[in-house]
Amino acid sequence: MSTHPGDSDATWTRVARVLRLLLAVLYVGIALPGAVVTPVPRMLLLAPLVGAFAAVVAGLVNPGFPVQPRARRAVVGAFAAAALTVPFSGGVALLGPSGAWLVIAMILLAATVAGMWIADWDSAPLSVSDPRRVAALRDFVGVLPTEALIREWRATGPPLQATTDPQERAALVRVRGLVLDELLRRDPAAMAQWLEDGGPADPGPHLRRERGPAG
Repeated sequence: MSTHPGDSDATWTRVARVLRLLLAVLYVGIALPGAVVTPVPRMLLLAPLVGAFAAVVAGLVNPGFPVQPRARRAVVGAFAAAALTVPFSGGVALLGPSGAWLVIAMILLAATVAGMWIADWDSAPLSVSDPRRVAALRDFVGVLPTEALIREWRATGPPLQATTDPQERAALVRVRGLVLDELLRRDPAAMAQWLEDGGPADPGPHLRRERGPAG
């Protein structure tokens, strides 16, 4: 019996979510009783300080902060996770010798979750505004077939109209600028006619498709 690749991806995603949920439950479940036995000054001073440090680091390494909602959630998550380390250490102490084994198990679980996240992120298709895709297009725009450039132009149109993210908009504008410059180089007469017509959404009908990537 054959398995569709989409089913495998969906199963992988569900397993990753279950593992993340299990890790979060264990972490918070140990931190809660630890908060009861942790001295008040440590809870009121040290925990927020540790959380703030982690949030600052997360904000600095995330280029989308504070504009992108996903980046803001990452910063808030970093603050919460780091702040909970203070009561978590108290909760581990309450568990006695078994606490060390539980921490080891949680570290292994966290490593598994991180590995799955990295693999999923690395294998995910790049969005039209991803900086890596923009860089790749900049390096290879001169050898791409004209059809590929036209497809890139068409693919970036709707996202450019829909997005409200300044960084995503800037990336899309860079992509379209690279495509437009290359099309102008390859077929200046056709592109001049396209511009005279008001620059309609798709320059494809104006171009001679038989032209090679080298111009």
